[in-house]
Amino acid sequence: DLLQMLYARTVDPSAFASPELLYGADLLTPREALALRARLGALRCIDLMRCHVPAVAVTTTAVASATGASEAQARSSCGGVQHGNVFAFDLSVFEDWQLARLLLQMGAQEVPFGGQTADCLWSETGALMQRSDVVWFPPESWLQDSPGPPRQGLLTLRYISAKSGDLKGPQSALRWRMAQEWLGW
Repeated sequence: DLLQMLYARTVDPSAFASPELLYGADLLTPREALALRARLGALRCIDLMRCHVPAVAVTTTAVASATGASEAQARSSCGGVQHGNVFAFDLSVFEDWQLARLLLQMGAQEVPFGGQTADCLWSETGALMQRSDVVWFPPESWLQDSPGPPRQGLLTLRYISAKSGDLKGPQSALRWRMAQEWLGW
């Protein structure tokens, strides 16, 4: 409750939505972080600079720092499989729709740097997705400012990058620019 009350005084939103605070195991449990995200909203709690980092990597970093173990030892103790962050959006909810738009546009712009969305599924594709040999990609119109994705259905995607960990250079600059424009950082 205290973090929710003090959020209005946050000076650095990127530090707030990071493994050092919101997603670090030292301060909040995963359940508490999800509860805070539900209260503050997805747009305030997205770690845009590390949205490509596997969820298990964030957990293993916290475990390694807390126990003094190496990253490899912490990874094996967590038992996780290395996958990029998976996001699920209810497109009828404005914040989910806006965040989906942001990740889709960012993925399209990051292709030269190795960033992209993958494993996209949309609930409104119906019988098409019941075939195992079909891969669905969001249409080009979803990547535009207008109209963007439709405001119905559930969308899931995985955001991946060829680079692991924290970003540097033009990919980092692109994310900062988009975070300032879309999230008010």
